[in-house]
Amino acid sequence: KYGYIVDNPKVGKEMKKVWKYGALYKTNKLIKIATGKSLDPDSYIKEITRTYEKRVQDAKKRVSTLEKIPLNNKGIKLNAKISIVHGKEKIADNKKSFEDMDQKFKGWIKSLK
Repeated sequence: KYGYIVDNPKVGKEMKKVWKYGALYKTNKLIKIATGKSLDPDSYIKEITRTYEKRVQDAKKRVSTLEKIPLNNKGIKLNAKISIVHGKEKIADNKKSFEDMDQKFKGWIKSLK
């Protein structure tokens, strides 16, 4: 609908409306409220039967739209305690900040290569 979800203030406003319903409605009703469309198999079938060429074309289009999206230069405040774990190993958490957790997680991912 808007071209991207992450850090999109329009999406956040719409999702806030959907979240207030919580477990009040079944999944299909929530999807209708969130998207304005009913859940049907046609969308799924269309997605999974796209050709390789169409997938590459769509991916390139999505990447090009990323360049137009403004970066978030503010700190990220989620009002949540987050821990990233791998088995029993704690990789990172947001106790200090989201950005600190992000850097630790990136470092851990790079160490796997």
